[in-house]
Amino acid sequence: MVLLRKRLPVYKAIFSQYSNARSGAPQDFDALLEKGQLMATGEVFKFLSDFKVNKGHFKSKEGVKALLRLIKAKVSGDPLSRGLDLEGFVELMLQLGYFHHAEPGDVPAAFMPLLFERLKEASRDSQPMIHRMFEPSLPQHA
Repeated sequence: MVLLRKRLPVYKAIFSQYSNARSGAPQDFDALLEKGQLMATGEVFKFLSDFKVNKGHFKSKEGVKALLRLIKAKVSGDPLSRGLDLEGFVELMLQLGYFHHAEPGDVPAAFMPLLFERLKEASRDSQPMIHRMFEPSLPQHA
């Protein structure tokens, strides 16, 4: 999964922005710790909306909720856990790529670059800070 490792800084930036987006003050210390470590269902919907993801299973809220339960069951073993951690978010990215760009038998190396480009284009207007993460670093001249 070299491809995922190469793109991980971008996925981490997206995850960090949306996992910290919860409104309101945390009710207790556990909620404060959880805030930056889990992405709640509402934050996933905001991410999908901001990045214009609305195809296939991602058209209906029920379809998204069912997919999130499957991902949480796979990653944490508990489909009713409170949110997605970073590993779950990366799994969501794999599912997005598969549903949007894969042909039967495709491997992630075939469809993840297409998803990455799609997210990059969608971030241009809605998420300018994240959009910069998609751009490769320019070499520094001495």
